Amino acid sequence: MKWALLAFGVVVWPCQCTNAGAPEVCGASLTAEGATLVYGANFQTDGLAVHVEGTTAKGTEGNEGELRGSLQRVLRGEAGLPKAPDASAKTWKKVEHFEENILLCDAGGEASSRPAEVKVLFVKNAHGVSPPLVMNRPEIWGVSARQPSPGEDLFVWGVNLGAKFALASPSGEVLILCGYQAYNPHSHRPEGRFMKGMVIPDGLKPGRHRLFNWGGHGDAGWSEAFDLEIVERPNAPTAMLKLADFGAVGDGLTDDTAAFLKAFEAAQAAGGGRIHVPPGRYVLSQSLLMPEGVGLFGVSRELTTLLASPSKQLGYPKPRRGLEVLMIQLASNCTLSDLTLDVTGAPTPTQNAVMIHIPGGDRVTLNRLALVDKKGGPYGEYPDFRVWSGVVVTGSTQDLVVERCLFSTSGVP
Repeated sequence: MKWALLAFGVVVWPCQCTNAGAPEVCGASLTAEGATLVYGANFQTDGLAVHVEGTTAKGTEGNEGELRGSLQRVLRGEAGLPKAPDASAKTWKKVEHFEENILLCDAGGEASSRPAEVKVLFVKNAHGVSPPLVMNRPEIWGVSARQPSPGEDLFVWGVNLGAKFALASPSGEVLILCGYQAYNPHSHRPEGRFMKGMVIPDGLKPGRHRLFNWGGHGDAGWSEAFDLEIVERPNAPTAMLKLADFGAVGDGLTDDTAAFLKAFEAAQAAGGGRIHVPPGRYVLSQSLLMPEGVGLFGVSRELTTLLASPSKQLGYPKPRRGLEVLMIQLASNCTLSDLTLDVTGAPTPTQNAVMIHIPGGDRVTLNRLALVDKKGGPYGEYPDFRVWSGVVVTGSTQDLVVERCLFSTSGVP
């Protein structure tokens, strides 16, 4: 095992070679100064030079038919990679800085550039030329939903994500090609460089699929496969209910628990639905257990507030450790949006407050919420410890979205 101690850390490199011969290239990385470190073996010989091909080389850029054929070759294990130029070609650049297992060269690019350009690198010495090394190939790390439905947006996280996405069947058939959508074209936040969006096409059959990304340079530019399961989109709830129709007052004094429970029953009987909660302050004296497929939609978190009763303790119907204060429990396909959940008035200490409990289930959305508790508590000088568990997930869940939510321990949203 070879170890190389570099300025930015320790690199463990397993590439070993016992006999002198043509170079062997195992990997490469980009330094902060923009130079490229290449790892391998047989670098301490005469005539050491590198050749780098970028995406300007002839490939399949922009032609959908050729891209399909390119991915088909990759899936069959027949990917075509560039061949090294003749040893006398002027494109070879002499390497000045090298050791037995590492060399330093200029392959172009910047350490902060994302996505980086897909390139193919060769190393030669007096004994021959290395096999091609593909640099900056796209990598898919994760997706916003492991079980998306046709017609839905899908955000993809990764590095060096390129201009095209593709979906293939497990049998190796290329099903669709599509371009990417910017995560947020108006955002300058750094994570935007590692995220791109796509739309799952309508009409795509449910089942297991493999997701690929293409960053350029023909067959060399495809990422490894990322497994997805396409599922049928659940029927959207059609019932549109108004909490006021069930007797809610929202004056900050009247107990409105019964109105919420009646609205839940009506929505459940209709197969799910959206419950509109108008501006007001709604007192709850009992934990709300929302049925599947139901959503609570306020006007805004500044105008619509759910309050813990100052006289009755919110809690799980059956005593459970850690759920001494529980405001709302959600099931699959539930949504909370544009609301403030405030437990500052609860009659007992709220250091274990659970404002939202998700015991398991999929497709739960928390959007533009404010979760408010008192500051201080048992740790005094550490006010953030007052809320230990504002949102608790105690079971398996997929496609949980928490977006634009505020967690406050100052007593005010």
